[in-house]
Amino acid sequence: MVECHLAKVKVASPNLVFRSTTEPFEGFPLDGSLFITFEDYFNNSDCTVAADMSDYIMGLRKLVGHIPLLQCGASVIVENTKGEILLQQRADNNCWSYSGGSVELDEDVEETARRELFEETGLTAHTLELFGIFSGKELHYVYPNGDEVSCIDIVYICRDYCGQLNADLAEVKDLAFFSIDSLPDNISPPNVCVPEICGNAEGRDIER
Repeated sequence: MVECHLAKVKVASPNLVFRSTTEPFEGFPLDGSLFITFEDYFNNSDCTVAADMSDYIMGLRKLVGHIPLLQCGASVIVENTKGEILLQQRADNNCWSYSGGSVELDEDVEETARRELFEETGLTAHTLELFGIFSGKELHYVYPNGDEVSCIDIVYICRDYCGQLNADLAEVKDLAFFSIDSLPDNISPPNVCVPEICGNAEGRDIER
């Protein structure tokens, strides 16, 4: 039997049973004084939410607080028959963005895109076309609540959809279609690269 020594991470919840170790994982941005094992993780009610098939990132935040996480997202740029794209004004930072969110455990990324679009706008996507995969320093972001992420965003174009616009008011303040040439100035920071590409659409499947 191979004994596996796993790195243990400090957790944010005050109700957890902590274990100490003399061999903290070097390079991890924590002080190495209080740790949680996988046994604690799966047996403690404060942690099991992170193992559910939904709210994966939210569950991780209960364990690690605001430290940077690698986050995979799926997003949708809806384009209407006029060539306008749908943007939503976010409730957390008052900026405009396209629909999207984090991929949950074992979730197909296209299903993530469809789910987020419906939850945030009320629209149902029939056909999704891959627009691009975006990552890097431009997608490193700190949310207003302090959560820090490095995003990988899988972005789709949707022209085949149905439904009536119905904003999820917990996350979205407003919904509106904009022409590529008149996008709002306050685009949400993780989305800045995509409107720039849309604005220079040569080689991309966005109509101008």
